[in-house]
Amino acid sequence: MLINNWTVRTYIFVLFLSIPCFTFSQNNKNISPKDTLSNTLYNDLKVKALGDSIQSAIGNYDTKKYLSYFSEKEFNKLVKNQTEKEATNKAFYKGMLSGMSEAFKNIPNKIISELKDNGYYDFVNYRYDDIEQTYYILFRLYTNAGLNYHDYRVKKNKKTKAYEFVDIYVYLTGEAFSDTLSRLMNFALIGYEADNKNTVAKQDFINLERAIKANQLGDSKRAYNMMNKIKSDISKDKFFLILKSLMAVNINEEIYLKSLEELLEYHGNDPTVYLNKIDYYLLKNMNYEAIECVEKLKKITEDDFLNYSKANIAYLDKNYQVALDNYKYIVDNYDGFFEAQSSYLAVLCILEHNDEAISYLNSLIKEYDKDELITYLEEVDENGENVFKNFIKTNSYKNWKTSK
Repeated sequence: MLINNWTVRTYIFVLFLSIPCFTFSQNNKNISPKDTLSNTLYNDLKVKALGDSIQSAIGNYDTKKYLSYFSEKEFNKLVKNQTEKEATNKAFYKGMLSGMSEAFKNIPNKIISELKDNGYYDFVNYRYDDIEQTYYILFRLYTNAGLNYHDYRVKKNKKTKAYEFVDIYVYLTGEAFSDTLSRLMNFALIGYEADNKNTVAKQDFINLERAIKANQLGDSKRAYNMMNKIKSDISKDKFFLILKSLMAVNINEEIYLKSLEELLEYHGNDPTVYLNKIDYYLLKNMNYEAIECVEKLKKITEDDFLNYSKANIAYLDKNYQVALDNYKYIVDNYDGFFEAQSSYLAVLCILEHNDEAISYLNSLIKEYDKDELITYLEEVDENGENVFKNFIKTNSYKNWKTSK
C-alpha cells in the first residue's frame, strides 16, 4: 500500500505459464542474423514511432493491434534455427512450433491483465546495437509483483517496409524469448523421442511437466518438490533455477532465499541476474549491495524510474533523507504515481517535516478526494501499524483536516 508496508517482493514476472510443458537445452546460444538496419535519424524516428505504437496498443488493451507489429515469420525462423535439427518426428515438431508461436502471441494478454491489476507498461527508450546491426526498444513492466524489462528487437519488413519486432529479450530470464522457447522445445523433443521411459531425460521431462502443472494449479510446494527431483545438468540451467525460484517465492521466504542462493551459486557472475540479486540481497538485509545492483541496472537500462527502487531500499535501511530525495525525484517526474506520492509523504512525516507535509497534502487534494486521503492517512495496515500515527496527532494535521 505504501512504504511502511514495504516487504521484500520478488521481481519475477514470467510470460510462459500457459505453456503445457517446459523444456531446456544446455549451451544453446542463439546466434542472431544481422538485421542490417543502419543507425540513422530516419530509422530513429521510425523505431520511436514503433515504440509509441506498441505502448498505445497495450494501453488501449488492443491485442490485435499489438500483434500487428510482430513478425511471426521472423520469430519462427529464430526458433527453428535452434530446434529443427533435434526433431525426427516432423509432425510433432510442427505442432510444437505452432504451439510455441501461440505462446508468444499470448504475451500481450498477460501484459494487459497486469495493467488491469494496477500495473504499468512504459516505453523507456530505444538504442542501436552495433553488433546486431539493428535497434532495440526497451519497455518497463511494473506490477504488484515487482519489476521487469522487455527489450524488443526490431527488423524492417523487406516486402512491406514496415518496422516490426521479431523477438523480446526478457531481463528476468536473461535471454531472448526465442532462446527460451527453443530450449523448451529441445527438451520436450528429447522427452518425447526417448525410447526408454526410465531414461534420465524422459524422467526429467515428466517431473518438470508435473512441476509446471502443479504450479499452475496453485500447489507451489508440490511444484518445488518436483523440481528438486530433477538432478541432471538441466538442474543447473539459469532459466530452470529462475523458474524454481518463482515457485519457491510462493512458499516462504526461507525456501525462496535457498532457491536464490542456488541460482547465484551457478550464475552469480552473470550480469543478467541483477533482478534476482536484488531480491537476494534484500532477504539477506544487505541493502548496500542491493543498491549497487540497482545502480548497475540503471546504468544498463538508463531508466530513471529505478530511483523508486533506490528509495524503497533506502527506506528499509532507515536512510530517510536518501529515500526522501529519490521519492521526490519520482514524484516530480512520474505524475499520478500514488505509491511514490504516498511514500514521499510518509517520509516527510517520519522526518517531522510537518509544514512540508501539509503543503504536499494541499497539492494532493487537487488529484485525490480529501476524505479518501484522510481515511488513507488514519487507517492501519494489515499489521496494525500506521506510519502516519504521530503526524495525525499534530495540530497542523488536525487544522488541515477540518479546513474547507
